[in-house]
Amino acid sequence: MAKIEGAFNLPFREQLAFWERKEVKGTLHWQDISRAEHDKNFVVAGAMKADLLHDLQASLKGLQGGSLETFRKNFREIVAKHGWHGWTGEGTAKGEAWRTKVIWQTNIRASYAAGRYAQLTSPEAREALPYWKYMHSNLVKTPRQDHLEWHGLTLPNDHPFWKKAFPPNGFGCRCYVIGVMEPDENARTVPPEGWESKIGKGWDYAPGESVADEVRQIVAAKAAGLPAELGASLFESVAPLMSEPLKEAASRFVENTARAMQAKGETALMHIISPTVVAAMKRLNHPLETSGVWLTDDALLHGIRDTKAARGAALPLSTWKNLPALMDGAEVWLDTLDNRLLFVFQSDGSGKMEKVAVAVNYVEKARLAGTKGKRQKLRSNYIRTGGLVDILNIDNNPRYVFLR
Repeated sequence: MAKIEGAFNLPFREQLAFWERKEVKGTLHWQDISRAEHDKNFVVAGAMKADLLHDLQASLKGLQGGSLETFRKNFREIVAKHGWHGWTGEGTAKGEAWRTKVIWQTNIRASYAAGRYAQLTSPEAREALPYWKYMHSNLVKTPRQDHLEWHGLTLPNDHPFWKKAFPPNGFGCRCYVIGVMEPDENARTVPPEGWESKIGKGWDYAPGESVADEVRQIVAAKAAGLPAELGASLFESVAPLMSEPLKEAASRFVENTARAMQAKGETALMHIISPTVVAAMKRLNHPLETSGVWLTDDALLHGIRDTKAARGAALPLSTWKNLPALMDGAEVWLDTLDNRLLFVFQSDGSGKMEKVAVAVNYVEKARLAGTKGKRQKLRSNYIRTGGLVDILNIDNNPRYVFLR
C-alpha cells in the first residue's frame, strides 16, 4: 500500500525539471525538429535568436498552472523587446490570439505529459501500477472522435501503444494517462485497429520518454538542495519512487568517470541524509544546511588512483558504484574535530569495514552529471575521501559521536 500511496502523492516537480534541462534551438518551421527532439530542445517556429527563445522559455516556465492571458501579455513584451517580426499570426488580434494559444498550450501540456511519464515509469510506480489508462478530457469543446474512442483504454504499462500514443496526440489535445492496478470491468484492453494512423503528425512519441531518467535525477537533486530538514523529509516521502533512479545515475557516473579517468567538473548525488541524522546534527549544534551528499568526479578519481590502491587503502570500484545503497544502510558518525560525517559499512562480506568521509556545509563548483550548462557553486555536503576503517578506532574515540 505504501508504494501505491507514494506513486499518487509524489510532488509534481518533474514537470519543472523537464523545463530546466531543455536547451533553446532556433527553427523556421514547426517540422524542423520532430518527436523526441522536443524533449531536449525548446523551440518556437520562426524564432531564431537565442536571447528571444530564452525569454519565451522563461516566461512559459513561470506559468505552470498560470493563465493564457498572462502569457499573451508577456509574449507581446518579449516580441517588442527583441524586435521579432514576420511570425505567423502577426498583425491581427485574431492571429496573435491563435499563435499565443498554440505556443502556450503545446508547451504546457507537453511538459505536463513529460513530468507524468517520469513519475509513471519509475521502477516502483511500474510495479505498483502495472496498467495505464487513457483518459479523454471532458473540457474539450470539439473532441476528436478517435481520442474519444480511446477513453478508458487500459493496457499494461509496457504495451507498445504507449511508445507512440502517450498523450498529447496532436495540437490542442488534452488527453492524459493515469496509472491503475488493473483494468475496470468491461474496460477496453485492446487498442482499436489502425490506431497508429489516428495520431497527429509529429506527435507519435511519448513526451519525456527519452529524458525520463534525467528528469528524475534533477528532481532528486532539487530535494537535496532544499533546507536540510525539508529536503530530508521530502525525499523520505518519495524515496520509493526516487531511490532507484538515484542509484542508477550514480552507478553510471562512477563508470563513466573511471573509464575516462579525467575530471570534467561534474558531480553526482549519492545520498539524501535521513531526518534522524539531520535532527541529531542539529541537537549537537552542527546543523546541516542541506541534506544532499554529493560526489565530484575529482574526488572519485582521487579515491581510485593507483597510488592509493597500491597502499591497500582504496575502496574498490564496485563499492563506489553501489555507494547510494551502502550509505542508506550505513552507520553514521560525527567527527566532532573535523566536522565531518563518517558513513561506515561492510560491502564485500570479507569482514573489512569501509567508510566515506563527508565534509558538511561545504562549497563546490560543479554541474550535475549527465546535464549540460555551466558549473555552479553549491553549498552542500561532499564526499572527500573513502577507504578502509577499523571500527574500534572510531567506537573507542571520544571525538566520534554515533548518530545512527
